[in-house]
Amino acid sequence: ELMAGDRIRPVPQANGRSYPRVRIRDICIHWEEPAAQIEALIRASNPFLFAVTSYQSYLVEIGEAEVSDIPATLPGAIRLIDGELYASSADYFLRLMVLFCNGCFSGKRFATMFGVKNGDCFIDAKVLPLVQKNLKNTRWEE
Repeated sequence: ELMAGDRIRPVPQANGRSYPRVRIRDICIHWEEPAAQIEALIRASNPFLFAVTSYQSYLVEIGEAEVSDIPATLPGAIRLIDGELYASSADYFLRLMVLFCNGCFSGKRFATMFGVKNGDCFIDAKVLPLVQKNLKNTRWEE
């Protein structure tokens, strides 16, 4: 149907739908949510955009994580266990395996490079001035 003889003719599109543009609130990790929900957000965000959070003044994108069986403490609280990086949600800790922040890092390498200590916390990325400044000018509309 696309080709009639030697000519290509356009096919009218049906009343299709498209998803709205991604906004920062769509990919921002809220550590007060259950671990399974955060893990699902991280999986859904990958590979085009990554779920985001912040550590100190850095915007951190998380590319891979898994729910552990370690009961949660304070949401966003960080623990280093056997060299692995974990972050607390509402119910369980998540093991963070792939992080992006001025490069791509394993959880262990991220902790080393950024001086992460037990008891540090990840927080909502929307509080970063860089994110607030660029909300209107980037793919991350508010």
